[in-house]
Amino acid sequence: MLAIQAKIVGDFCNLRCTYCRDRDFDQGGKHVMSREVLQALISSLAHLPEGVQRMHWLGGEPTLAGLDFFREVIRLQQEQVSKKWINTIQTNATLINREWAEFFRINDFKVGVSVDGTSQTHDADRINLAGRGSYTKVIAGVQVLRGSGINPSVIWVHRCFGGW
Repeated sequence: MLAIQAKIVGDFCNLRCTYCRDRDFDQGGKHVMSREVLQALISSLAHLPEGVQRMHWLGGEPTLAGLDFFREVIRLQQEQVSKKWINTIQTNATLINREWAEFFRINDFKVGVSVDGTSQTHDADRINLAGRGSYTKVIAGVQVLRGSGINPSVIWVHRCFGGW
């Protein structure tokens, strides 16, 4: 099965994780993948011989693209009736609300959440724009997902003091 990773908002993120290379890039404005590029991407994938296409949506923080972007993803994929589409998203979950969770559930998205261990370890590195930890918001997003019947996977980055 072919798997494509798409960085739909480039390096734009609402967090400034201490270990992330993206935090030093221009975070002054987000640039969401255009509708034309999205349409060309899905159309190109639809012409490949594989019957199943896996799309992994990344950021920065991919939910910053907005629900309308992802509604368009689903609409374009549904036009390609000869393909089965599997969508996954990797998110920091800080923006997840009931509307996002229901969208993911209804459209069978697989959701991965970036959370770095305990509140103490997470908050030391995964900070917001004000320099405060994000653990409470991440866990709130996870709870909303679980309330909609989604049990997300977790990516945990463990920073080793003195190097990797």
